Amino acid sequence: MLYLKDWRVCTPPGFSLGFEGDNLAVTLALDTDLPEGWDLKLDVEKEGKKNIIQLERSGQVYSVQLTSSMLASGGLYLLQVRGTLGEQIRPVSYTHLRAHETSAHL
Repeated sequence: MLYLKDWRVCTPPGFSLGFEGDNLAVTLALDTDLPEGWDLKLDVEKEGKKNIIQLERSGQVYSVQLTSSMLASGGLYLLQVRGTLGEQIRPVSYTHLRAHETSAHL
């Protein structure tokens, strides 16, 4: 689980997004200190390809089940959490997370 405190993302050592091609096998969760009303999205980029992922809120935790289209390839992903509250927009600093590559050779 990732943590968002004072608009800073904290990533535990060794945290990963799972494996390339994982489909609904990994839930990315973000524990926050945000008051009610905030909507969070993840802006994701890998090798120039961008994706926006909507996070769902349950209590203080925002989460999404990652799909194979979100983890199409292994490697390093650049993520930025973006919060909105009405017209207010609050981007958070970038973080890099890895999706492990699956091996074609066993």
